[in-house]
Amino acid sequence: MKKDIKFNVFVSIVRTLTLTLVSFLTFPYVSSTLGDNYLGAYTWANTFVYFFLILARISIPNIAVRECVKVKDDKVELARKTKLFFVMQLITTALSFVSLLVIVLTIPGVRNMNQEILGENGMGNLIFILSINFLAGVFSFEWLYTALEKHFYMAVRSIIAMAISSILIFSFIRYKEHVYIYSLFTVGVTIITVISNLIFLPKYIHFKGVGIASPKPYFKPILTMLLITIVLAIYNEGDMLLLGIMDAKKSETGAHTIAMRGIEIIITVITSLNMVFMPRASDYVVKGEEEKYNELVKYSMNLCFFIAIPAIATMVGTSETITALISGNGNVSREFLITAEQLEEFEMHFEEGKAFANAWIILCFLSPLMLTYSIGDIIYTQVLIPYKKERIYLIVLGIATILMLGFSALLGLTFFKAVPGLGVAISVGAIDIFAFILLFILTKNKTKKAIFNLNNLKIVVVGVIIGVFTFFVGPIIRNALYQANNDFVASLLLELVIMVLIDAFIYIGTLYILKENLVRDLLHFKHKSN
Repeated sequence: MKKDIKFNVFVSIVRTLTLTLVSFLTFPYVSSTLGDNYLGAYTWANTFVYFFLILARISIPNIAVRECVKVKDDKVELARKTKLFFVMQLITTALSFVSLLVIVLTIPGVRNMNQEILGENGMGNLIFILSINFLAGVFSFEWLYTALEKHFYMAVRSIIAMAISSILIFSFIRYKEHVYIYSLFTVGVTIITVISNLIFLPKYIHFKGVGIASPKPYFKPILTMLLITIVLAIYNEGDMLLLGIMDAKKSETGAHTIAMRGIEIIITVITSLNMVFMPRASDYVVKGEEEKYNELVKYSMNLCFFIAIPAIATMVGTSETITALISGNGNVSREFLITAEQLEEFEMHFEEGKAFANAWIILCFLSPLMLTYSIGDIIYTQVLIPYKKERIYLIVLGIATILMLGFSALLGLTFFKAVPGLGVAISVGAIDIFAFILLFILTKNKTKKAIFNLNNLKIVVVGVIIGVFTFFVGPIIRNALYQANNDFVASLLLELVIMVLIDAFIYIGTLYILKENLVRDLLHFKHKSN
């Protein structure tokens, strides 16, 4: 594995973890300030806009990365293709925004949703604010920077943008009604990204005197990508929209959001690495360097297991603690040794967060997504896209989406009618495992050795060990801390920190003894192929 790949991986991990940490610090404050209803309304609006964001892109960035990698050393051809993909995305963005306007302006039920909370046209105003994300995003040229592997620049820029947004959130968000201001601050990250990218764009590419590439060769793959984009959007966000329909007050939607927050942290860390690996994988496929390609995929899968497995183990073991801290809700039920009077006083203090009480159970059912969804994304970006076999992903995703929506509706409206969020979580977790299995079967000639090997088995075994350890030891530490300081929140926070540190020590130490590749290379400062 070349050193530049490992450096880019390191930069990407630092970037993602930093952004995640900043997000983790701001989200508890936002969730406790906005409360479950306002947070649920914001989440629904963001999900609604997300569908149009996806339609605006129709996976053009993925095709653009693959095609720009092929000509990155030819400045003229690179400029021609860059101009083409920009114009295509500009057109699709305009069409997507017009569609959004038509729906919001012609369907009163959309713009007046949660009227008792947001007021007349409140949801519509929230949607319009959040739609700035994809309107501005078309000018970011992020896919070009990815194709040129400018990961260090993107990392520094993203961290600065998120830091500015977080400072503004802590400074100005004070009341539930500030949900609109919060939306503006989240959109601000995109605005800063666009401005920065446009400033540095002339350093890498020049459009003057350069024509535009022919779009004809890309019609067929874009059509396939369009279908994938639509289905993927439904698959990723359909559970949230469906739950929002079943949950009129949006409190269950808020609980689902709290649980997914922890899951998305790890998924984001892993899938963000694909932006490092995808350009290189496409380059190896174009050049016919099969050995280097297999090495890259194996290394990518190794990282996925290395990050996801301990995250699942620790997250399930401390699920109540994590969701309580993220939501600002201290309603922890499992083995908390307190008196009835103390519990009543505590629950009164966290009254706004009572709707989040089931978030920890939802988190447990959704936790496998950290591995299954991440592997599926690796297969899509590093196997199917470079080899131009996107249709396989479309078929698998289509089947999984139909099953996910069907089972979510069935469980949420029947067996789990009182807590539809739990029924939806069970369905999503189970169907994602099914989708992963199907993807593996269809691509096993490229992924079998990368997924099923002794090195990954070591990681899984150690993950099971720390999972069991955390589940039983966590509550003991929590109770001891509470008895010592009589402070619920401090006990939760200290328990989480202590368990993460202990789990990390056990995990790294045991894998080092077992000579796991990544740990061995990291601790010995060796850069060997996995």
